[in-house]
This record gives sequence, C-alpha cells and structure tokens, in this order.
Amino acid sequence: MEYVWLVVAIISLGFGVHATIHKGIGESYVFGIMFIFTVLIYFWRRNLRRKEEEALK
Repeated sequence: MEYVWLVVAIISLGFGVHATIHKGIGESYVFGIMFIFTVLIYFWRRNLRRKEEEALK
C-alpha cells in the first residue's frame, strides 16, 4: 500500500510542475499540498510496516 502513496506523490508532483508552468502558482498550490500530504503518508506507512516487521521477529 505504501507504494501506491509514493506513486500518487510522484503523479501529483508532475501535475503540480505542469500546472505551475502553464497556469502559475496560484492555481497549482493544491498539487503541492497534495504532494506533501502523500509523501508524509508514505513515510508514515513505511515506518508502521517496519515496526510491524520488527514486532514479528
């Protein structure tokens, strides 16, 4: 599941860069917020998975 968040982060970054170039930062900041949010969720899920794996050992 964490890789899904990573893919969504990369896609939102791409859309954000594209929107910034063509429309300006005023209309593309939502993609930046989405990118930050999805990266945070990715690292949170990754950390959670690692803790679960350690607990099973």
